[in-house]
Amino acid sequence: MREARTTDAAERLEALQAQLTKLRTEFEKLTEAVTDGLDETRGKARKILTDAKEYAAQAKDYAVHAKDYARDRAYAAEHAVEDTVKDHPLSTLMVAAGVGFVIGALMRR
Repeated sequence: MREARTTDAAERLEALQAQLTKLRTEFEKLTEAVTDGLDETRGKARKILTDAKEYAAQAKDYAVHAKDYARDRAYAAEHAVEDTVKDHPLSTLMVAAGVGFVIGALMRR
């Protein structure tokens, strides 16, 4: 009877060791899969961050160019008005008076 118990205990121990080995293998596979997933996610996040920085730099460049363009156009318009006033002071005065008269007439209503 004692041998039967010893054999039964040895079989249970072997079965338990086999289960532990199987669990260890599955745990290693799971760890590897999670690590691969994290590496892939990290790579995608880095790409997104790099792209976002690039787009932000481009947007900044476009904003600077738009500001410069608007400033240049405003200066050009200012100089055009100044040149027109210098070249045709009487005509400019008459146009200004006419615009003032129209605005005044519209405001009275």
